[in-house]
Amino acid sequence: MIIKSIYIKNFKAFEDKTIYFQKHNVIIGDNDSGKSTILEALDIFFNDKKINPDFVRNPDEEVVFGIFTDGKKFIKKVYKGKTYRLDEKLSMNIADIKGISYIYIPYNNDNPVEILENLASSIVEKKIIGDGTDKSITDAANDAINDILKSIDGKMLVVQNANSTTLLPNSTLDIKKAIKYNIDSSGVPLEGRGSGYQKNLVYALLTTGNYENVILGIDEIENSFSYKNVENLVAAIKEKIAQTLITTHSTQIMKITDINDVVPLFTDNVKSITDLYSYLGGVEKTKTFVLVEGKTDMKWIKKAIEIIGETNKYLVIQCGGHTNIEPVKSELIHNGFTCKTIKDGDSGDEEHSLSKECIELYIPLNTYRQMFDSDATIVPLTKADFFAKCHSLNIYKDIGADNDSPIKMDIAEMVSDFLNSENPLIKEVKNLLK
Repeated sequence: MIIKSIYIKNFKAFEDKTIYFQKHNVIIGDNDSGKSTILEALDIFFNDKKINPDFVRNPDEEVVFGIFTDGKKFIKKVYKGKTYRLDEKLSMNIADIKGISYIYIPYNNDNPVEILENLASSIVEKKIIGDGTDKSITDAANDAINDILKSIDGKMLVVQNANSTTLLPNSTLDIKKAIKYNIDSSGVPLEGRGSGYQKNLVYALLTTGNYENVILGIDEIENSFSYKNVENLVAAIKEKIAQTLITTHSTQIMKITDINDVVPLFTDNVKSITDLYSYLGGVEKTKTFVLVEGKTDMKWIKKAIEIIGETNKYLVIQCGGHTNIEPVKSELIHNGFTCKTIKDGDSGDEEHSLSKECIELYIPLNTYRQMFDSDATIVPLTKADFFAKCHSLNIYKDIGADNDSPIKMDIAEMVSDFLNSENPLIKEVKNLLK
């Protein structure tokens, strides 16, 4: 399972916000734009952490975290009362995250013991939940720790012993609380070693095994690890971990980042974001930026440009909504870059917009019938009619009638299969890029 989006209500930077993800994500933005908040919200959501009342925007309202998964499941947790405890009656589908581990590495983290325990618990949870084994949690934990450490220099870590409590898989005790290790290195307690040593140890732990049920959040990766390790680390965790969410302020990190992984967060001041984007264009500024509204639009426009045959000429980036396009464009042009903009037809900007209200209306009839309405004779002509039909299907019944994003993401994932040179979108994109 991976997270396609997270909904955050009444928590820190977010009054009421949905943020969209893909498999691997690099979250960028100004200070106080909410980068760390996303990772913290996921930590609370998955790991039953308490909510600090100081982080609640409106104390008279509930805090809500919701995730939409690639399995088309919407899982919601609602926190109420003076202490913001989880309200299970208002929450929904909580059991669907069982077996998924979210590991959060905060800014400048120096606690490899905790990360080791979290990685071990992710293996144990998958083993117990996945195959129903009757092995005790303690024995499974010992196996897990050996798996994690097998490719690390034996002199680097000495595992003295595990928690001696024997527990069966159907125990109500939290697995993560049951797994505890006493670890030292050459007789020197781990906590007594320097931060550089500890960062390298965390690096070794994350790049050792494969964790197909782990979602990993790393806050300000440039400070959580030595920079010389970051490029190799990013490449390794993409291969070994199910989903990654990384925040950064560093233009150096952006230089090694795939543009498709970027998740921008916007505030009133967009300058730092466009500075980061500008590095993605290359020092020689050989590419033209194509600014689009959102991440799902990116997949459509990138495929259209590929069909046109001008992939090497353009770099498509999302701006988080049509109202952000002009400020981003202004900053990029100020920094010497060339920009084109492509907006949906409902943006009100006829000169730079598609003819249809939204890009999803360019879906071919046969694909629309396959996904949404097998009896349709035409694709709905308006955005309202299109999404109303989609929301009437059972697979989207939990997401809310005002949330079109999961539908957009499902369509966007199929763009490479159905978009071709005969689609009218191709001609329109070509004209907008002139």
